[in-house]
Amino acid sequence: MINIKNNSIYNPELKEQFLNTINEKTRQSYRRIFTITFKHELMLNKDINQFSLKEIEKVLWSFKSRTRNTIESYGRIISSYLNWCVKIGLISKNVMEDMKPDDFEKFIHDEPSYISEEQLRKIEDMCNNYQDAVILRLLFIGVGGKRLSEIRNLKVSDVDFENKKLRLIDVLKEDEKGAPLKYTERFIDVDERTLSLIKGASNQKIYLKRNGEITPTEHNNIRPFTDLVQNDYVIRPSITKTDNYYAPVDKFVIYRRLNMIKDTLGLDRFNAKFIQQSGMLYFANKIVEGDKVSLIDLKIVADQFNIKSYHNLKGIVTMDNIRKIYTRSWFYMARTFTLHEKDIVLNKGKLKNILDSKGLSYIDFYEKVVDAYGLDISYKGFMSLLSNRSTWKLLYAWAIVDVLGITIKDIFEIVDVDVNKLVKEKEEWKRKYQKGK
Repeated sequence: MINIKNNSIYNPELKEQFLNTINEKTRQSYRRIFTITFKHELMLNKDINQFSLKEIEKVLWSFKSRTRNTIESYGRIISSYLNWCVKIGLISKNVMEDMKPDDFEKFIHDEPSYISEEQLRKIEDMCNNYQDAVILRLLFIGVGGKRLSEIRNLKVSDVDFENKKLRLIDVLKEDEKGAPLKYTERFIDVDERTLSLIKGASNQKIYLKRNGEITPTEHNNIRPFTDLVQNDYVIRPSITKTDNYYAPVDKFVIYRRLNMIKDTLGLDRFNAKFIQQSGMLYFANKIVEGDKVSLIDLKIVADQFNIKSYHNLKGIVTMDNIRKIYTRSWFYMARTFTLHEKDIVLNKGKLKNILDSKGLSYIDFYEKVVDAYGLDISYKGFMSLLSNRSTWKLLYAWAIVDVLGITIKDIFEIVDVDVNKLVKEKEEWKRKYQKGK
């Protein structure tokens, strides 16, 4: 009998050989995909490298991904494994090699519909406890941390009402009572709405049960409220829910309050992650310039929400998601089009022949180019270039060197970009010129 564990991998010896060829930083992500494909391989009694395209499509659908960026990255992991199997002679062809970015659209499960800042205000206004409303607002503006520690450890003394700033601590290690032992510290700017809710929460003495919707009993022997612990923390539990009156509130108190708001207000999808992601789109809407979310924009959003890797935001903070919520006039402003008498195109037939001669699929080619030059471009964007959808810059470069009678390398150079410096410069610019935005 096979001993199946949550982290089981089918045909582990072979897959471990493959995983050892992967960069150690990303190896765990690849391994996780194989733990998910395990049940499909076990059911069909064969390694995924023996799957037909139709069988692999069932695997892709089973991931239940909500964004194409996510399902496409999962697909690339499986495809890279198949390419490796071709390379060592286990299979003759990668059945996924001809899959294009648009082919992954059909594997997306109902994309989430996020809430706007205006909708959040209405929900906050329907909360009969400041203690609940302030949690929603803090999550929305980027306060979170490990196990929601930035919210749980926020004290009134951390709030600078005059300069509109919060001091936040993200706890890395805490004692048995929940008090922080090791932590990181950061400061964020906040608006009047946030400060008003914090003040209301810190002044609240009693907590209305179930948002004030407790049904009276025959003998009225159930109190419709509880007394709150009185200490310096903004978010405080009820006296009946704690053993230590001076420790940060337990994270499960926050989760229970969110669930209660979800139930009493009849909200379909409402949890900490959802509120934070909605806040990311609101924040991005304020800082994005033009019609594209740039790498720097993603880094600024990640910094605001205390997220270590901005890559995790690529499938969430998109112009499509922003446009679904926030209508901005410049989306619909009449655009003037530049029409040149000449254009430059990529000969896709020649490119395909070159790739075939080198034994490269389009995915392999994409990964090699991105790794070699550190490009911040999605597979979809890369394939758009190869489809001649974005060739105007290349046309200008070609025109310049053609007129001068030189080659590209004679005048153009590849230079390193200090991305962190650009992020800081853009943040500083926004602080100076976009305060009222």
